[in-house]
Amino acid sequence: MGQREVAKQVWDFLVSRGWTKQSVAGILGNIQSESSLNPDIWSGDGGYGLVQWTPGSKLIDWCNSLGMNYKTVDAQCQRIQFEMENGLQWFSNPQRPDLSYISFRDFTKLTDVKKAAEYFIAFYEHPANPNQPVRATQAQYWYDQFKNEGNTTSQGGIEMQALITIGQGTKKGISWFDGQKRHNLPHADCATILNEVYHKNTGKYMPNIDLSGDKEAWLVRLDQAINAGS
Repeated sequence: MGQREVAKQVWDFLVSRGWTKQSVAGILGNIQSESSLNPDIWSGDGGYGLVQWTPGSKLIDWCNSLGMNYKTVDAQCQRIQFEMENGLQWFSNPQRPDLSYISFRDFTKLTDVKKAAEYFIAFYEHPANPNQPVRATQAQYWYDQFKNEGNTTSQGGIEMQALITIGQGTKKGISWFDGQKRHNLPHADCATILNEVYHKNTGKYMPNIDLSGDKEAWLVRLDQAINAGS
């Protein structure tokens, strides 16, 4: 997957969840400097992923606990959304006294591309040098690339998400269908967390479909339908 495809996937994911185009462009300008828009890249100091979570286990452990593939753009966008919803990773920066502090949630409402790039590097990335104008230039580039394009992450894809009860007896468990793939969750609490994130994004809860016991044949058919397009 090339840089443009990764950038568009990040753009579609966040814009579909109510972030302004300018705020997403600000993130993309930073991601380009942090990881060259490569979701599966490590740095020498233990940072990993699009925004270089440090340590990388911050992302990896979270994804693993939810049964998600941490190497994917989607999983990393899910983590960014989770951090925004819970005010994680975002804090003031004494090296940028010229920037008035705002919350992570307020960042998602910004309508100035340059300011969005500056706020994200200062309050989220926190590099040794938080004054990097090139990130704003890169942010403007991505804004110009996508500002007039439609969002290819359809609402239908979001609406298709569901929690699925599988197995029976001691092997009974829960899967999460994200609209494209099915993920086996290691613990019931994972389903609770995912459902809360979904509720905050859509105002609704995911349906819970029981495909356990004598309905397991339907689970096979679901997996066949999912794999038919791959």
